Amino acid sequence: MAMIAVFCLRMWTAVDPWAIGSKWIISCFVMWHLLSAAQRSLDKDRVQDAQERAA
Repeated sequence: MAMIAVFCLRMWTAVDPWAIGSKWIISCFVMWHLLSAAQRSLDKDRVQDAQERAA
């Protein structure tokens, strides 16, 4: 998903200030979404490992 997002953002040429600003906002939103999904997955795996070790 990250590679697709990067590909789409590279294909989008921003020429005016509004397009540049919106590209920054969309880039930050995509990165925030990807990083929070990765953190959520790591937290879920950590809890599962802790439960397996306790059992």
